[in-house]
Amino acid sequence: MTEIPFEALPLDKAGPAGNAWGRFGKNDQLGTLNLLTPERVVEAAKEIQTGVRISLDWPLSMPSHPSFNRDPFKQDLVLRSPNCIFDDVLTFNSQGSTQWDGFRHYAMCEHGGITGRGVLLDYADWAATNSISVSALESETITLEHIKQVIKDHKLDFRTGDVLFIRSGFTAAYNKLNDQQRKELALRSSPDFNGVEASEGMVRWLWEHQFAAVAGDAPSFERAPIRGAHADPNFNLHEWVLAGWGTPIGEMFDLEKLSEHCKATGRYSFFLSNSLFLSFSTQTNSSTTQTDIPSPRPDWEHLISTMPIEIPQANSLQDLFSLKGKAIVITGASGPRGIGLEAARGCAEMGGNVALTYFSRREGAEANVKAIQEEYGVQAKAYKCDTSKWDEVQDLVNNVIADFGKIDSFIANAGRTADAGVLDGSVEDWQNVIQADLNSVFYCAKAVGHHFKERGRGSFVITASMSGHIVNYPQEQTSYNTAKAGCIHMARSLANEWRDFARVNSISPGYVETGLGDFVPQDIQQLWQGMIPMGRQADPKELKAAYVYFVSDASSYTTGSDLRIDGGYICR
Repeated sequence: MTEIPFEALPLDKAGPAGNAWGRFGKNDQLGTLNLLTPERVVEAAKEIQTGVRISLDWPLSMPSHPSFNRDPFKQDLVLRSPNCIFDDVLTFNSQGSTQWDGFRHYAMCEHGGITGRGVLLDYADWAATNSISVSALESETITLEHIKQVIKDHKLDFRTGDVLFIRSGFTAAYNKLNDQQRKELALRSSPDFNGVEASEGMVRWLWEHQFAAVAGDAPSFERAPIRGAHADPNFNLHEWVLAGWGTPIGEMFDLEKLSEHCKATGRYSFFLSNSLFLSFSTQTNSSTTQTDIPSPRPDWEHLISTMPIEIPQANSLQDLFSLKGKAIVITGASGPRGIGLEAARGCAEMGGNVALTYFSRREGAEANVKAIQEEYGVQAKAYKCDTSKWDEVQDLVNNVIADFGKIDSFIANAGRTADAGVLDGSVEDWQNVIQADLNSVFYCAKAVGHHFKERGRGSFVITASMSGHIVNYPQEQTSYNTAKAGCIHMARSLANEWRDFARVNSISPGYVETGLGDFVPQDIQQLWQGMIPMGRQADPKELKAAYVYFVSDASSYTTGSDLRIDGGYICR
């Protein structure tokens, strides 16, 4: 790909080993970005086939606890009294979050940033497919041998001037950590992270492919720490590639959505448009392309949607309702019949992989998982979780992400009934119902919401009840009615709060033959049926289509809605 053989380096014999100084002229400030000629950019534009846009920016506030003894991101919202004017004052290290290690920020921006053909080398996905363990938060080597095998298996082709992205799995692994784990990671005596090998073979391979820039999701691109027994001291990549050739090195790019898209389409090349953060310093050696800055807003400004949820690419109903490749969590799905089980069956029937939870009925949950696997051929697993306990819900979300790689949708279905009113019941009775039916939904939303925000997509569905709209008769169940009314309004509120990245809806069933109401005397059940225009209770399977609708792309423009499925009960 280059007329200059590797053996000809260094070009400047008075300079350090391997340098290409003077290749593009004595006073050149762009290095290998000169390879991004107008002709190559025009050719790269042919990669645009679907019109799908994917941001590669990790939030500017990440990592929340930086390694390498660097200060974290800080934001201050300053009110300029007496006028209603707010200033965002941001303090951050340019080596934090998504960045380019460059040599002259100002020169790059003057030439329009990095625009050309990008290629994703998805090492993390390839390793998982081939049962190769990857520990992105440990000092592990991505070998040249493995890189060549990924190229072969994923059928990658490179052209002069391409921008190479290598996905190691770092940002995905970091996103799964809780705050305490992130603190402990930053305090380690050695900044150990995986990355490509530093060797003569790797340096030679990079030179021969003539990339305009190289990048990855890892903090250092090459294995960290970049010095040590694992690295050839004569072939440090930052010295050779960045300083020697003038090839920018990108670090901590968020490649998760790109990975999903490339895997789904089978295409790993794409058109890249990367505007760089303007810096007037000629000494700084990094830049950020960050656009997602979480911040408090003035009362009026927070109402503005900054990142509208995209229109799905599918057109046919079959494709819109398809859940193939998606991971859905359904809580409260361990019974032999019930809403949770039918929601899980509906999702699996449309190709979704499902994670079911149980509280005490392990055998029932595992039997449901086995039946779903055998009937629909999807991935399914049961998890023990008391959704009324915050720590257990946190663990559930982390474990599902570890096992399934992601969570696309979450159905908060687990709950309980009430058997007394306010005066007849105890304070403990009230607290138990509110905890199981309302607070548990909050726990689920908070635990999975961060994951949805990091991925920029998600669907959260709450099983509410018609009891959140009306007062049931003749039974007294004020606690249950209050909890379910809270669920309905929680869904509406979350739909507004999460408008930039996820949809939130609720389903309000009427009386359903789930077994939960078997303790109710027959005469009262007959009274119920007399109040229902359709004259009967629902079969749980009559609700599964509603859940599939809300978790699929068929409901892409539906959020903040409550769907009542009550046989017409509320009509009277």
